[in-house]
Amino acid sequence: MITLACLKNVLEMEGFSNNGNKYIYMFDNGEKIEVDFQKKEIHYPENSVSRDRIDAGEKADGIIINDHTTTNFSHPENFVVLICVYRLLKQGYRAQDIELEPKWPLGREAKGGKADILIKDNDGYALVIIECKTAQEEKKNEFEKEWSNMLRSAKNQLFSYFQQRPDSKYLCLYTADYVDEKVLPEYYLINVQDNDEYLKQCKTIGNKSIKGFKEADTAKQKWEAWKQTYSSDFATKGLFEDSTAYIIGKSKYTFEDLEPISSVDISKKFHKYASILRMFTVSNRENAFNILSNLFLCKVVDEMQLEQGIKDELEFYWKGKQYDSPFELIDRLQKLYSEGMKEFLKDEVAYVEQKEIDEAFELRLKGKAKEKIDSLFRKLKYFTNNDFAFVDVYNEKLFYNNFNILLQVVIMLQDIYVTKSEDNQFLGDFYELFLGAGVHQSEGQFFTPTPVTNFIVRSLPKRETARVIDFACGAGHFLTEYARYNEGETYELTGIDKDNRLSKLTKIASFMYGQNIKVVYADALSDLSKYGIYNHEYDCIIANPPFSVKGFLDTLLPDERNNYHLFNGIDEKNMLTNDSIECFFLERASQLLDKDGILGIILPAGILDNGGVDYETRKILLREFEIISIVSMNKITFGTTGTKAVILFARRKEFLDKSGTNFCISEYYDDIISQYSKNEKLEKIDEEFEKSKELRESFCEYMGYSIVEFESLYNGALLNGADILSFECFEEYREEYDKKTESEKNIYNERINKEKVKWSNRSEKYRKEHPWVEPEEYVPGISFEQYVMPYELEKFRYWLYTHNTEVLVIKSPEKKVDGKSNKASITSFLGYEWKKRKTKEGIHYLSQISESIDEELDEEDQAAIANINSINYIQTPLYNPQDREDPEKLCFLIRKKFENEEFEIPSIYLDESGRNTNVSLVSLVDMLNFEKPVFDASITIGNKNKLVHFKSDYEIKSINKLCKKVFAGGDKPNDFVEDENSDYCVPVIGNGTNNEGILGYTKTARVTEKCVTLSARGTVGYSFLRETPFTPIVRLIVMVCNENLIYPEYLDFFLKAFNIGNTGSVIPQLTVPYVKKVKIPQPPKPIQDSIIAKCQVIKTNFNERKMTEIEYFKELKKVFVDNRIVII
Repeated sequence: MITLACLKNVLEMEGFSNNGNKYIYMFDNGEKIEVDFQKKEIHYPENSVSRDRIDAGEKADGIIINDHTTTNFSHPENFVVLICVYRLLKQGYRAQDIELEPKWPLGREAKGGKADILIKDNDGYALVIIECKTAQEEKKNEFEKEWSNMLRSAKNQLFSYFQQRPDSKYLCLYTADYVDEKVLPEYYLINVQDNDEYLKQCKTIGNKSIKGFKEADTAKQKWEAWKQTYSSDFATKGLFEDSTAYIIGKSKYTFEDLEPISSVDISKKFHKYASILRMFTVSNRENAFNILSNLFLCKVVDEMQLEQGIKDELEFYWKGKQYDSPFELIDRLQKLYSEGMKEFLKDEVAYVEQKEIDEAFELRLKGKAKEKIDSLFRKLKYFTNNDFAFVDVYNEKLFYNNFNILLQVVIMLQDIYVTKSEDNQFLGDFYELFLGAGVHQSEGQFFTPTPVTNFIVRSLPKRETARVIDFACGAGHFLTEYARYNEGETYELTGIDKDNRLSKLTKIASFMYGQNIKVVYADALSDLSKYGIYNHEYDCIIANPPFSVKGFLDTLLPDERNNYHLFNGIDEKNMLTNDSIECFFLERASQLLDKDGILGIILPAGILDNGGVDYETRKILLREFEIISIVSMNKITFGTTGTKAVILFARRKEFLDKSGTNFCISEYYDDIISQYSKNEKLEKIDEEFEKSKELRESFCEYMGYSIVEFESLYNGALLNGADILSFECFEEYREEYDKKTESEKNIYNERINKEKVKWSNRSEKYRKEHPWVEPEEYVPGISFEQYVMPYELEKFRYWLYTHNTEVLVIKSPEKKVDGKSNKASITSFLGYEWKKRKTKEGIHYLSQISESIDEELDEEDQAAIANINSINYIQTPLYNPQDREDPEKLCFLIRKKFENEEFEIPSIYLDESGRNTNVSLVSLVDMLNFEKPVFDASITIGNKNKLVHFKSDYEIKSINKLCKKVFAGGDKPNDFVEDENSDYCVPVIGNGTNNEGILGYTKTARVTEKCVTLSARGTVGYSFLRETPFTPIVRLIVMVCNENLIYPEYLDFFLKAFNIGNTGSVIPQLTVPYVKKVKIPQPPKPIQDSIIAKCQVIKTNFNERKMTEIEYFKELKKVFVDNRIVII
């Protein structure tokens, strides 16, 4: 709004000269406007001829000022009048033809009878009546408020004035604003002259009751003529611009009539749009947005054709009913839409131009017959639903009802550029605002929430050149955001979507953001080569593909299905019910990406651990991708869908090209496993493949296997009693193998018995001639080692794929903590929340920025504007919209991980003990479960034991390397008794803490050396120093130290101070492989002695009941920290 505070700036912008406290503008004819800031007065070139002489027919010699209420600083509206008068004089209107505040009697119901400005023509007749309003004042836009009133009600000022001066040709509602150091005039110009040709045309098609302004006697009837006959027709150009004074209106519009959209225009235009829908009670917002997007497409085509010289004027423009008609406008829109769909989406839309109809019958039909045919074709073409129907249209009345809405929206858009904006950010925000309000994100059906989109894009490393594709592009958010974020870089953007409507939205968005996105209307799982899209040609994929679509395979041709490895695992009878579409999209990603191509994709969380097709998909993922990061999102991320999703960031590994010359690490590992599978000798494999033996040893170390025992297993010569047989998976192998062999043995024996019975039933002679020969005892078809080895080789294969990969794991807060709602933490993590209240339904961004919103908007529209304002100031750990390099944001960490740069997880993601909470770097092999007998490639980010890590000034070594033996207790011995006696005196120890874990007694000890035990169940991680023989049971873990490296006392105190059993597992337990992999500090033995002595003092105090157990463990921890054994 123009106020006293900014008035001097406004006048300087308009060319006024500063003479101290007076600002003066001198016109070429010697007239001037003077603004006196000391007296707070506005001096116009005022008339000096008396009213009586003027009434007698004498000409005024200046502006007639009937009341000086507008010539002072008393109200900001006077400054709007000032700008309007200044521009009128500058346009060439004579001062003597301008009258300020002409007063007319308006009747009993009117509030006042003074118009702001009247302009007369050369003959003294009224030409234009102008009413001025302020642009905005304390959240109330008086200009828009009055315009809304004019559209709704006959009780408005301008039509009341028109009733008093029926000779007026135009009515104008005018305002001027000052925004971003620019003076922004705006007006609505209403032509109140009848278009006789249009009235005749309407009556020709049967509308006999239609009335023009000449037939209207009252202000209400005049307003009704404007409202009904002329569909509330108005223009926003033609009073100033390039028109000549006294010649008002335009019939031809070009780029000169368009302006780039500003930041202020965004909310203004949206306010207009919301007001239009509300005024005409358009309740279907989604349909309204579909039409709006069609109009955007028309406008894009219109501007591009004008730019290319195909035509010399804009067609997306309402010229006013002087020069235009509803039928002509809709015909132009249909033509533009048809051309746009064909040009950009290669889609044919039926369109017959009105001119074609006229030409087809011009020679054959005349007179009444031609009129009848014209009327019928007009009804078929216009009086039915089309691509611009805000409401159902199936007759003439509904056609005009719809046109009234359409006209308002067209005029709202017609003055702005959509293809030549200097700042596409405003255009993008403008489009995003309409998109967000038009298509609710309440079900996550179409669009990824903007903060999630921004986070994914900002997590990807920048590249100098990039070929980027989104194969489920929806409305194009990922691609437009990628372009905006990577401004200045070279890239090619491609979007694919099988939904025609969404493909169209993407194309429109590309223009609004000033990008050239190649949009393909197709099924991304089909053969894309016909669209110029080929495998291994893309550097980046960003996408949120559809989840769980039943019958999607049935839409693909047989040859297209066979392009997918995953298809081989689907039974034909499940074709129609299989819904794992997301799995096929991941395989499609592996096909499209070039080597080192990067991937940011949203997938359902079940893909990480479900069976069936998901399992086969994980195999592709682990083999063909290097996983960079997995972000686990809460169920409310996508609103009420209840879908728990993960965001996967990965890099495509090398692959063999057609010539087979590229080195591919996965192929290399596959070749190694292939040799193992062929039962080749280890010496030959090690000779053929460099580092084969080293890799085998590393695998065994990771698994906790003895390398000698593993090689014996491979060679089929595993000894009874080998430690490897005590592993749970091998016990399960044995159980399944025994079941298998027992079943085979039974089948074998049953067959022998049947043969023997058959023999015994033969004749005695036959039996003598063919005596029964007792067959050999059943021998298993394969040995235990042969049975086990394929399973272990499969584990070895995926260990090879993943052993060098570390994954940045990020977890959204859980929905509940200790049984209580954790919604606040979740929304803080996401940066937004979902609201279900009807008036506030949808997504709402969390921002510290509070901006004033027009109170006249309903709550839903206020929320839409608030969102578009606040998204740039959103508060979330995911990313910082104001600082791309904020090192505390998660996108920064992922980007550094992509770039193979070192980084530290910020302290804000650590708990009081310095341990990572929801953000951690985890070795990928630790996220896979190699302990199951059958490896299922499940990737666990929350329920599996997370390997603890320690920092120290000393060397870090695994427990496996520090101990001579690490094993678990087995079943309860057969000679177990509960009470000790002279024969049964060896303690049987389990996982409990009571009575030092002693459960009973036996005769024979399995462990005779000093050792440390660790409870694997129940009170997980509880350690105990054992110095007397015992027998462990129930998976109690036993660690026999190599005392050349580590003292048992040191290990015991360390494990008490740092409970490695606190792993975050849903079902707390420890396993031998896990414990073996834990790395702890190994200081020199003298320092170990010092630590033991200090801890022993603390232990004595604890035993003497001088401290609680919690205090005991804290004091032990303090010893290790103070001596820098562990650095926190």
